[in-house]
Amino acid sequence: MKKFPNNVVYSRPHKIKTMKGTKGINLSRYTAGLRLKSSSYISYEQLEASRRVISRLVKPKEVKNKKNQKIALSAQKKLLRGSRRTKAKRKKYLLIRSNLCLPLTKKPLQVRMGKGKGSVDTWVYSAKQSRVIFEMSQQQYKLDRIKTIFHSTSIKLPTTTKFTFNRTRFRRESNFKRKNI
Repeated sequence: MKKFPNNVVYSRPHKIKTMKGTKGINLSRYTAGLRLKSSSYISYEQLEASRRVISRLVKPKEVKNKKNQKIALSAQKKLLRGSRRTKAKRKKYLLIRSNLCLPLTKKPLQVRMGKGKGSVDTWVYSAKQSRVIFEMSQQQYKLDRIKTIFHSTSIKLPTTTKFTFNRTRFRRESNFKRKNI
């Protein structure tokens, strides 16, 4: 994720009002999502901190028994030698639905009134109420696990959040896992 956009039309525009809207309310790609309960400005640091929390909780924990870990790694290497494809593609599991597009200006300290608008201080995302910020797929993790991940992520965000999931996609994905006997 980038801290600021490459090119902008206006270098110091007016602030965007964060009102309730209907854009971005529904889940677009994945099963579960994290929805905001109130509108606010979200900075790059807050988004990056919440992304790091998700990636830390999603990573598999290290095996305590080193002997079993060596056996598992050697078995994986044998499988890779037999196949032509050496690198497996990483499955994408997370979608961040926000972009930092609004510059907030600030005048320096101890400067008198007037003399124009201040310089750009930070870039923020104007998040409206009931907007889905993060989406996660349910194919790799169970819904309860995703809920705990999003709960720990919501601590890093400036507003209160709500966990949502799409029931139709949930049924569809769970049907793919079931084997026909």
